[in-house]
Amino acid sequence: MPIQSRRRFLKFAATGAIIGAAGIFGGLEALGYFNQPTSFTCQQVNPTATFPNTDDGFFIEPYQTQINQLVNWLNTPWVPASGGYGFDSNYQLIRGGNWPGYVDSSTGKVFQSGYHPGMVLIDSNYILAKTLDWFNSQSGRTPTNIFSACSNYLYPPSSFVDPALGANATTAMYNGLDRRELFLGKLSVWPRPNAVYQTASQIWYLPGHTLNDISPIVTALPTTPIPNQPEDMEYYAPQILLEYLNNEVEQAKLDFLNVISHWQPGCPGQIGGPYGGSYTSRCLSFTIVVARCCKDTDGTPFWLLPNVQPVMQQIIDSLWAIQQGDGGIPTSYNPPFGVTPESTGEALLAFDPNLPSRFS
Repeated sequence: MPIQSRRRFLKFAATGAIIGAAGIFGGLEALGYFNQPTSFTCQQVNPTATFPNTDDGFFIEPYQTQINQLVNWLNTPWVPASGGYGFDSNYQLIRGGNWPGYVDSSTGKVFQSGYHPGMVLIDSNYILAKTLDWFNSQSGRTPTNIFSACSNYLYPPSSFVDPALGANATTAMYNGLDRRELFLGKLSVWPRPNAVYQTASQIWYLPGHTLNDISPIVTALPTTPIPNQPEDMEYYAPQILLEYLNNEVEQAKLDFLNVISHWQPGCPGQIGGPYGGSYTSRCLSFTIVVARCCKDTDGTPFWLLPNVQPVMQQIIDSLWAIQQGDGGIPTSYNPPFGVTPESTGEALLAFDPNLPSRFS
């Protein structure tokens, strides 16, 4: 059936704006964290609607405008005086982020938690790198090498330090086991993770690129495996992908369908606990990734399993419903947090035309 004839489930109109002065980190208002819509007008679901049955027809073709806006947001050049996010062509990385500060034990200088104009390897750049590079390889765009830049910093012999430890600091190396590797299928030169790992916060710096430097480069590193139990989609989506990559297809399908059964439609909708989390848009994006990448034993993509497609359409519409006028995606909409490279990059990953082929 033609794309244009498909019934859309969620039509929205943003009205008003959240105004506030409080936040976890300083400077949120200056970064646009309070310019979020307060209400949406929605149309009820028609569960008998007919949908396209190809990945491209269902996930890509109807959303060319929204996808292009994501790419444009991530490609916006970084302006040093902006106090925000942007692409730094010199480093081939996206700058800007909120992460913990520290007291430099060698100088006593205090760096506050909050916004820093540096580059977060995992997870602001790495998870979106291959996808954004591909979009930027298309006609009319400036090519980027974000994945290569991340790889050059992450993979040995690169080592990272925690500058808060000073003379007692030990170095750490990336071992290739970050859970975000699982969202990239088998693209990494490293063996894929054998578990879903927790990570420490952004505390590991490339030597010479700490907060003393004008160009900090920081990353999270994997720590310990999480228990194999339901978690929000930050951890549960990679768990399903790991099961799938380990040929545990029936278990992966069962887990995915449990997530779908916890969908709570609304304006916009969200995934209920335990699979939902405070990073609401991340839950939606990661669920779309799982739906597109995994196939049943008979070759049926998970998003084409019985009764899944209407829910998946609502999930897609709910994600696009919170896209901001500048093209970026906020991390959450209840309570509202601002647009970041993480949330915008995760949404772009979810609508990467090449995504299913990484798991084929």
